[in-house]
Formats: sequence, C-alpha cells, structure tokens
Amino acid sequence: YHQRITFYGSFIYGWLALLFCYLACREIVEHRWAMLASLGAALAGPLPYYCLTGASYSHAPATMATSLLVWLWLRYRKAWTTKRWMALGAAAGLAVLIRPATAPVLLIPLYEGMRQLWSALRARDPDRLAPKRPLPRSGFAHQAIGPLAGAAVALLVFFPQLWVWKLM
Repeated sequence: YHQRITFYGSFIYGWLALLFCYLACREIVEHRWAMLASLGAALAGPLPYYCLTGASYSHAPATMATSLLVWLWLRYRKAWTTKRWMALGAAAGLAVLIRPATAPVLLIPLYEGMRQLWSALRARDPDRLAPKRPLPRSGFAHQAIGPLAGAAVALLVFFPQLWVWKLM
C-alpha cells in the first residue's frame, strides 16, 4: 500500500517539476519553445526513471522544489518585494530540506540578494545615510530587508532538518 502512495506522490512531483520548468521557460521564451524545452527535460533526463522506477528516492520532489525556485526567481527578478523574497526563501529552504544535495541552488538567491544590495550601495548618496522615518524605498536598509527576510524564511523552512541533525 505504501509503495503505491510513494509512486503516485513521486509521479505528481514529477509533473509539478515539469510544470514549473515550463513556467520558468515561459519567462524567457515564447510558448512553443517553452513546451519543447519542458518536453526535452522530461525525456532527456533521469526524471522519468525517478518518477516511475525509483519513486522512493527524493529526486522527483527535489526537482519540483528546484524548478519552483528557478521559476520564482525568473518571475520576480524584475520587481522584488519583501513578500516575493520570502516566497523565494521558502522555495530555497524547501529544496534543501527535501534533498541537501541541492544546496548549490542557493547560489541563485544569494546572487540576486548580493546584486540588489550592491546596486543599492552604489546608488546611495550622503543624504540617505542619516536616519529617516520612514526609510526611503531606494535606501540600502530598505533594500536589505527583502533578502534578509528571504534568508530567514529559508532557514525557518530548513530548521526541522537542522533540529534532527542535532538530535542524531
């Protein structure tokens, strides 16, 4: 009975991974090329094996979480808000929680956060250094809130794994 549930769960995660892959590709190219890229990802990689034969492995859920993170990044990268950073952080934490070997995918939010903070540092002027209420939307402190909130959410999502590692 549990093998059937594992099979169906892995199958659903595989489909969700392909859906997020398609949506990520749609952010870059038009519909038909995104569909071809998703089809290529489905047929040319090991995802069918891990969805159908190796369903008890964490590869299909990890692929889904990684595809979700990439899609959110491509979707939000032009207009970041704190809520969007938190969503990206939740996806990053989920990807690493499901399979710690996906940790290199954390380079995406790290890059984006550093890029945003660097541009805020370069754009600041001496008048913005004085504390003001409320913080200016283009100031460094305001720009740092989003990436820090995203990192906090990622850590919160990953915390159960850290807790288990501490207990073991």
